Amino acid sequence: MSLFTSTGRFLGLAVLAVLSVAFSPVTNEVISAIRSGDAVRISRHLDEVVRISVDGKSHAYSKGQGEMILRNFFADRGVRQFEIDQKGNDKDTEFFSGGLVLTDYSRYRLSVYLKERSGRKFIQEILLEP
Repeated sequence: MSLFTSTGRFLGLAVLAVLSVAFSPVTNEVISAIRSGDAVRISRHLDEVVRISVDGKSHAYSKGQGEMILRNFFADRGVRQFEIDQKGNDKDTEFFSGGLVLTDYSRYRLSVYLKERSGRKFIQEILLEP
């Protein structure tokens, strides 16, 4: 076997591995909305009841209330940067944990948990921890 063939196979396997852990379109939209501080776009993917934790205070909110909590968070703090450092899923839940959400005033660790129901993914929980 030549080096080119084994290198080609290695690169092919590497590409498949990356594609197999790529995010769903819903997750990509949520990531984009977080980066732009767009609570309305995020709220399109909230479940009917969503748990949101901000600054150590955790509550279950309706979808509309969850949008207001996120809108206030983004309006009060602004988002300068959001980078993902962990992602994963199991058979029922997809999650990503944003290493850092940099705001105008501080840094927050972000975790978002989505669950599939009836062929759609819904956000079950959002954690924003300083």
